[in-house]
Amino acid sequence: MTELKRILIIEDTPEWVRTHKNLLGEIFIENPPVIDICFSAKDGFIQALSAKYDLIITDLEMEKIPNEYYAGDWFLKNILNREQFKETKFLIISGAYNIRDIAEKYKVDYVPKSSLISNPLSLKYKLESLYQ
Repeated sequence: MTELKRILIIEDTPEWVRTHKNLLGEIFIENPPVIDICFSAKDGFIQALSAKYDLIITDLEMEKIPNEYYAGDWFLKNILNREQFKETKFLIISGAYNIRDIAEKYKVDYVPKSSLISNPLSLKYKLESLYQ
């Protein structure tokens, strides 16, 4: 798999942040990337603009943003078309019932949290397919 140098995780639940970090640590045991964490879509937006990321993982259901159903949807809508993210891969990991629809709308990959619970290797398989 391609070596990733920097990953941003945007997730408001500390347990899921630990889960993501632990799984990424197991996947990239030989060359661990720098992992930055943000606990809201707004903070993730600011952080994403401040550094170059190989991968951004975002939840959908976080803080309430006026006129938006999901904070993660707001994040993707406002970040994806920026030039600095042309080489960045995006992955939604969420328990939202319509995760597939949102991922297809933005042409990004996704892993439902329910899949990650039942098969933690699904994150590894998804990253392998993203970086073939």
